[in-house]
Amino acid sequence: MKRISIPLALITLGTAHVACAAGNEEGRWAATFRIGTQLMPHGTFQAGGTGQTAAGTAQLDSLTYDDIFRVGPSADLELGYRITSNLEPFVRVSYSQLRGENARIGDVRPAGSAPSTVIRANFDDMESWQLDLGTRLFFVDSGPLQSFVAGYVGVDRAEELNAHVRVNGVLTPSARETLLPRETRFAAGVELGVSYEITEQTALSLSIGADYRTARHERTGAYQGLGINAVRVTDQEWTLPIDLGVTWRF
Repeated sequence: MKRISIPLALITLGTAHVACAAGNEEGRWAATFRIGTQLMPHGTFQAGGTGQTAAGTAQLDSLTYDDIFRVGPSADLELGYRITSNLEPFVRVSYSQLRGENARIGDVRPAGSAPSTVIRANFDDMESWQLDLGTRLFFVDSGPLQSFVAGYVGVDRAEELNAHVRVNGVLTPSARETLLPRETRFAAGVELGVSYEITEQTALSLSIGADYRTARHERTGAYQGLGINAVRVTDQEWTLPIDLGVTWRF
């Protein structure tokens, strides 16, 4: 409950807000398109393990997200309605991606003094879609510049994550093995930002937030060709979205 208390409190506060100021934004719709990225805190993606193959002992490394993914793009489309001069409920559809790498994940060590052979895996991109309902509160009105805080809750649809595993000269590239299944997860978050009005109809915004999603946990059999069974793979629960947006008011 602690993980969702902040966004739920913000939404409740926004719903109960009864500011009387009748600024020129009150009673207007707003469509916002945002692009950015989601930074992921350092954390373990996959546990290590050992197994036996005809070529020797396979050693699978413990892997972090930094080892196998690079920061990818994110984008979202939002529709909001300014109930008062500083209160704006919204609905948002978002897409985010981490770009998979062709990474070294371990090695095969033959008996005797023969050199080890590298194990590599070509990871697919990690992709997800998210639908959120939230409320944004604007705090400072200094001409065209306004600061805001927002809270939201929703659902996230994480796509299946696969990888091809190979060991040069020992194991040919495998079929696409599933590491994490497709799953719908609970999501919530908060964000802080500023909005700058360019014209009466358009504005630019910059925001940074903290986004929580229920983590997937899986014991995958993707490395059975290396004699390694039931390796634990997990999601990160928290990401840090950074977004630049353009808003049209009508």
